[in-house]
Amino acid sequence: MSFDREEAFAKIGKRIQLRDYEEENFRTSFKEAVPAGTVGQVVHANLVCRFTHEEYEPADLYELVIEWNSLTRRIDMFDASDYERFITELE
Repeated sequence: MSFDREEAFAKIGKRIQLRDYEEENFRTSFKEAVPAGTVGQVVHANLVCRFTHEEYEPADLYELVIEWNSLTRRIDMFDASDYERFITELE
C-alpha cells in the first residue's frame, strides 16, 4: 500500500518516532539497525508507480523517505502500511 500525492507531500517535514508493532501475541520491529524510539523526519516522497488507463483517473503512488537523527544520516523508505504500523508523528 502506498500514499497518494497529497498524503505523501503533506507528511514532508513531519517529525516522527519509530515504535515497535504489537498485536495480540505478535511483536516485531521495523529493522534491527533502527531501534524503537529513534526520532527522525520525513525528508522526501518517492514516486513508486504512475498508474494510467484510459478508463480510469490517473494515479501516482508514493513512499516516504525518513532520515533518522541519531543514526549518522541513515535513511529508510516507508509505504503507507509500514508508516501506519511503525511510526508515531510528533508535534
